[in-house]
Amino acid sequence: MLLRRGSLRQTRRGSEDWRRHYDEDRPHSAIGYGVPIAMHFPDGATSPSS
Repeated sequence: MLLRRGSLRQTRRGSEDWRRHYDEDRPHSAIGYGVPIAMHFPDGATSPSS
């Protein structure tokens, strides 16, 4: 496996992009194919910043 070197800023950005996808976009079968953020904001907000 080849590891690429990048800046800490790039790493943080990639981690944040992954977290948003996982929590706000990707459906999870364990919660009825909903997105986890919907459990915390049942009024329809799609992200904490909305």
